[in-house]
Amino acid sequence: MRNAHPTVLGALLGATAFLAGCGGGGTTDPTVGTSQARLVLSSTGGNAAALHVTATDSATSAVVLDRTIDVGADGTTVLSLSLPTAEYTFAAVIAGGSDEAVVTLDPAALAEISVVAQAGAGGPATVHVGVDFAPVIHAITVHPDVDDGAATGVVVDVHATEHAGGALRYFWSGPGLRGTVQGDSTVTLPMSAVIAAAAAGQAVVHVVVEDAAGTVTTADAVLTVTGGAVQSTMPPRGNGDDACIEAQEQCRAGCTSGIGLSAGMIGASASCVDQCALTLAACKAH
Repeated sequence: MRNAHPTVLGALLGATAFLAGCGGGGTTDPTVGTSQARLVLSSTGGNAAALHVTATDSATSAVVLDRTIDVGADGTTVLSLSLPTAEYTFAAVIAGGSDEAVVTLDPAALAEISVVAQAGAGGPATVHVGVDFAPVIHAITVHPDVDDGAATGVVVDVHATEHAGGALRYFWSGPGLRGTVQGDSTVTLPMSAVIAAAAAGQAVVHVVVEDAAGTVTTADAVLTVTGGAVQSTMPPRGNGDDACIEAQEQCRAGCTSGIGLSAGMIGASASCVDQCALTLAACKAH
């Protein structure tokens, strides 16, 4: 695995408290809702990059994020942000280049802001800022798969939507599945495997939902069996997901032949991006 340094800023960036450097900071109306964002910083071209990243509130000009972040050669760093719902300009500067993108955060969907630096030897350094919204997983439901009056399997359905209404891809791991598999929004697990896993306290289904640009959302469903009936619950997202997300983003950065991820992805192989999602599903399973 190449450079991976998961960083969580959610505890530092709140509705009324901001992380700021010499650019200053500001206050905001505490009644404004909070939105989540994932800032993905990558360096390509075989060299490390020092990226100066800022986020500025378009309405108030308050600088709510001002940091210089060192990204290792061909490495990726992921920062989790929690910000008041507003329109922001995310800008990135590297020695020799700069770029910016404007995004209106949505409390119902996680925004992914990708910053990709290309700092190869023998050429000018460039940087690209792109924006995409991760799919939203609304619920995971289960029902029995009945054959000749007997429940032989458990059908797991994930209910997810894409921010712009586009198509989604699904990647699963769980009891009775051989490793991680790509499928649709429904997967069927053998009832015997679910019962055995539940008895051992390990009946967990992991799903990764990916949009056309390769931006992902993950969720788990814990399965319990009571009197032959199977129920599912979705636990809160754990901090352990951050390392898996970072590994997936680093894999995804390696799929591009140019610069720019998310909505601005250039030259990425769809099969390569899907393989990164499978890797993420496998990571979550462990």
